[in-house]
Amino acid sequence: ICLALCVSTNNSAWFGTAVFVTNMRNFPLSRGTISGILNGYGGISAEVYTLIYSLVLKGSASKLLLFLTIGLPAVCLVMMFFIRPFTPPSEEKTLQCIFHESGDVSDVEMLIAGGQGAVREKRRHKRGDDFKFREAFIKADFWLCWFAYFLGAGSGVTVLNNLAQIGVALGVEDTTMLLSVFSFCNFIGRLDAGVVSEYFVSILFYAYALDGSLYAAATALLSICYGVQCSIMAPTVSEIFGLKHFGVISSFMMLGNPIGALIFSVFLAANVYDTEAAKQGNSTCYGADFFRR
Repeated sequence: ICLALCVSTNNSAWFGTAVFVTNMRNFPLSRGTISGILNGYGGISAEVYTLIYSLVLKGSASKLLLFLTIGLPAVCLVMMFFIRPFTPPSEEKTLQCIFHESGDVSDVEMLIAGGQGAVREKRRHKRGDDFKFREAFIKADFWLCWFAYFLGAGSGVTVLNNLAQIGVALGVEDTTMLLSVFSFCNFIGRLDAGVVSEYFVSILFYAYALDGSLYAAATALLSICYGVQCSIMAPTVSEIFGLKHFGVISSFMMLGNPIGALIFSVFLAANVYDTEAAKQGNSTCYGADFFRR
């Protein structure tokens, strides 16, 4: 099982990195929108698989594994024949030509001014330049983004991993429905955040405490915030550190997700859950008192 999980998760990371890097470079003027669309599809896929598992496969785990093993690679093999080189629109070409022509003139002027001692050679990168990984690794912006993703995405995965246990404790009969709500609202958060990030620099979210009767609404709110966090990270990293080495930099950023999930799920949520369950004399927690601690 561990080997299968290792292969499947590495396969997902490989596909995700390839898709993101390709589309970010093909559409550099719409990075937020592209990130929102791609992350949105990834978010809603969990709901699609849940519906397939419940309605089509009739809850059969063996059929689900067969579908994931054969069906998904077949779709990838079929779709690869539709990939073609991307040609920018004429408007972008015109703007690029104007930029390069004006850049040639400015380069000549810079050389003349540099020879006269009026301009000093630039020694450090600024935000938006193409950073190498080792150059970005020592920047405060890099670690600020990493820890933000570590806290936001890690806690979101913790909620997702414990969604069924929370539902059982609060008396929710159909926890599969909650997973569908989480997946759909995760899709909404990822898609909307990608579009909104094209127009706003930052968005601030506040968390509100909700009663157990509003658990579906709380799940929706958490999933939207989780989707926003995932969708905004990619265009933010590309805007700060450039697109030339976006693949390796964004892949390192994505490590914040599993590391945060490991720490929050295993060393925090699991220990608290087991401790409270032992107090009740059962392996499962019941009631809302556990979640108020």
